[in-house]
Amino acid sequence: MATGLHEITFIRGPDTFAATGQIYVKMLPDGEPVQLTHDDSRKMGPVFSPDGSQIAYTALTPQNRWDPWVVPVISGQPRLWLPPRSGQMTRWRRSVPGKPGALPR
Repeated sequence: MATGLHEITFIRGPDTFAATGQIYVKMLPDGEPVQLTHDDSRKMGPVFSPDGSQIAYTALTPQNRWDPWVVPVISGQPRLWLPPRSGQMTRWRRSVPGKPGALPR
């Protein structure tokens, strides 16, 4: 589970680490969870982008490779973020004054 300023993101599924479940976002303190993904892939590690507009996560492919994906928080479809690099985890770069964090394009 990751937290933004006023929201959390999580995977709702049968496991707490990597699960065949869906990515959700929930406004705090009492918003309803909103489902952002609708697929059967095994997912883990959802995190907010530095500006809070997207959630990055990794998903297991049929080729048994963990690929990084992003999904908009408001609306839109998940999409592959970076070219496949089997076994590497995805992280947002910390912002430095005058240099914004790494955002997917």
